[in-house]
Amino acid sequence: MSASAEAPPPDGLYLLGTGDRPIRPVDISLFRAILYGQDNGNERFTLSLHSRTPFPTEEKDSSLGLILAGQPIRIKSWGSSGNDDFHLSPTLSSPETVEAAIKLYRPEILKRFHPGHQILAKFAPERPEYSLGDAITVRLTLTNVGEKPFTFVQGGRNRGARDNQFDFTARFQGKTVPDAGDPMHMGGTGGFITLKPGEKREIEVNLKQWFNFDQPGFYQVRGSYVLELRVDNRFVWEEFVGGEFFIRIKD
Repeated sequence: MSASAEAPPPDGLYLLGTGDRPIRPVDISLFRAILYGQDNGNERFTLSLHSRTPFPTEEKDSSLGLILAGQPIRIKSWGSSGNDDFHLSPTLSSPETVEAAIKLYRPEILKRFHPGHQILAKFAPERPEYSLGDAITVRLTLTNVGEKPFTFVQGGRNRGARDNQFDFTARFQGKTVPDAGDPMHMGGTGGFITLKPGEKREIEVNLKQWFNFDQPGFYQVRGSYVLELRVDNRFVWEEFVGGEFFIRIKD
């Protein structure tokens, strides 16, 4: 007669050891739980758990984690909003863990949703042609062509060698031009930009932070820009806008 399989631990907070093995449950009182959608399709969520007392985030040979639907989830993000609000923010990437979190914590659920925006995006070089070695300035113009205002964040990926809200690919004589820049960044400061119907926002960027442009001729460039759209100061939708243009480098 074979031995029965060991029953999985109940869902909840645990200290996890090597191999995500639960060491012991964490008994702590929570006063708030929120599920935030992390993609436009609402397939991934961040679960924000709030306590009046600190969580045991550091103990020898263990770390804090969740067991949800039998799956161990190590928690890598936590913080405090004051002396009486400590929070954890694990990411849930499967329907099973999301369902288990809803059953266990009965959280407020804040899903992503399309805010009804309509945007026209245009990329255009500052000049019709450039010399070898010139800075190559390109202007992105965002226009609200809808009937209601929308708000997005400008910044947040700009603390580094270049502004990584932008992304570019380039081709020269039919071949892809390698990205010669530094894509690393550590976040950055940003601000809320609201465009009313008919209003525009112009943002300039130097393409030499992506490509060397070391041969004369025409370069075909495709640019994109990521927008975090906000409603009532909450991130509700991620939008990518793009366009194609040409850069001429003269002899």
